[in-house]
Amino acid sequence: MLTLVNGALAFAVEMALLAGVGRATYLTFESGPAGWLIAAMAIAGVTVVWGLWAAPASPRRLDPGALLALKAGLFLLGTLAWRAGGPGWAWPLFAGAAALSLILGLADRP
Repeated sequence: MLTLVNGALAFAVEMALLAGVGRATYLTFESGPAGWLIAAMAIAGVTVVWGLWAAPASPRRLDPGALLALKAGLFLLGTLAWRAGGPGWAWPLFAGAAALSLILGLADRP
């Protein structure tokens, strides 16, 4: 049961990370077509990093300690992005969900 809950929470946090990064870059740099392009590039960058080293099916998935550090760093980036570009309630909600996801991930390890 814990695996299912953690999987759902982890997926939600990962999607919120991408949304926060996209929103913050769009609002920070420029609105309009250039803003959309910058936001898309930022989202793509986070997606590539996640896909290369954090995705469960990645052939280059990091060992557990390095994976935890990478996830914590990306979730910190997401928290800062929501702080910079989101409503006032979004960044603490994201930070709490991300922390819970990391804790459940540690508890769910074999």
